[in-house]
Amino acid sequence: MKELIRIDFEKGELKTQLHTYTVTESLPVDKYIQFLNLQSEVAYGISFDEINKKHKEIHTALNKTDFVQSAALLHNLMYSINNGIEKRKLPILKLCALFLIREDEDNTVFNEAVNNEKIDEFTNGGIQFTDFFYLAAIVVPGLLDALNEISRTISETMKQAEKQLIKTGKKLSGSKKLKPSEIGNKQN
Repeated sequence: MKELIRIDFEKGELKTQLHTYTVTESLPVDKYIQFLNLQSEVAYGISFDEINKKHKEIHTALNKTDFVQSAALLHNLMYSINNGIEKRKLPILKLCALFLIREDEDNTVFNEAVNNEKIDEFTNGGIQFTDFFYLAAIVVPGLLDALNEISRTISETMKQAEKQLIKTGKKLSGSKKLKPSEIGNKQN
C-alpha cells in the first residue's frame, strides 16, 4: 500500500510527485485579501457575503418573532457546506494554497491560475488531508476557537427555537398547530 504524502512541518515543506512547496508565513497584500475572504469559507463552508445575507434573513425573521423561519434559516446555514461540495474547490485547500509556495511561483503576487493548479495537485496528489487542517489551524489565528464558538452558538439557538416550537405547538416544517399529545411524537 502506498503511503499518503505528508507536509513536513519541521522543514516547512511539502514534496509532491510534481513540485516542492515551501510553507510561508508572509503574504503580499493581494494574497492577504484572498486569505481574509477565505477564512469564513473555511469556517462556515460559504463566502462572507453569503453568510452576511443569511444573517440578515435570520435577523429579520427573529425581529418578526418567526422562530420557525429563524430555525429553518439557521439550519440551512449550518448545512450549507454540503450544497454542491463535489462541484467546488475545498475552501481549506484554497486557503492553504496561499501559504504553500511552489518552487516556480512568484510569491509577490496572487495568481489565480497557479493557485487553481496547486489546488488540483493537492486534490489529486495523494496528500494527507488532515495536514491541510493542521496548516490552516496554524495560519488562521483563532480558527479552532471560532469553529467551537460557531458550534456552541448554533446549538444554543437551536435549543431556543425548539423550546419556542414546543410552547407554540408548531412543527418545523409548517405552521400547523399541534395538540400537546402530538408534540414529540413522529408526525406524518
